[in-house]
Amino acid sequence: MNPAEGGSAELAALEHRMRRLEVVDEVRDAFHRYFYCVDAGRVDELLDLFTADVAWSAVDMPPGSGTTVSCSGRAEVRPVLEALPHGTYRHFGTHLVVEPGAGADTASTVAYMAVIVQRGGPAAQLELTGGLYEGRWRRESSRWRIAEWRVVGQWFAGGPCAHSVFVGLEQGAHSARSPLRGDTTSDTRTTSARA
Repeated sequence: MNPAEGGSAELAALEHRMRRLEVVDEVRDAFHRYFYCVDAGRVDELLDLFTADVAWSAVDMPPGSGTTVSCSGRAEVRPVLEALPHGTYRHFGTHLVVEPGAGADTASTVAYMAVIVQRGGPAAQLELTGGLYEGRWRRESSRWRIAEWRVVGQWFAGGPCAHSVFVGLEQGAHSARSPLRGDTTSDTRTTSARA
């Protein structure tokens, strides 16, 4: 190989790494915007973070209930988001992993979820619940949007599944439908252990 070919290969590898880092940074930014919008009740801005054909689900929410809600498209997601008790909770997405797709326009994410919920007005009791966020992202024009969003409830501190705090990854991100494994099959089974 002549030196010019070697330099060209190094440049291509550098460009690939740069694109990958840009994807991770841009998706992380959109992921964080989600939390600010949901906590503030900014439903229109929140919906704009989703693709028009988003597949949205909340599995075992609240944790221990066995309830799964699935929606297809922004129009179905809107009433679910509007019905949330905005101003009574704070969402935290932690330990975010962004896995860029094969092309430059897709990515998958997984993150732990923790939510502090205020119940009971001024003399509020605080509750802590959590699980996983799993997502598939798609770049539309110059903006990253969520094409598939799955909120998986796994534990509720002091509640019926408090003992399941530590089973998250084995039942969520490493489940048969993990976005990190590239699996797109549907898996709506309840993910929290029962008392």
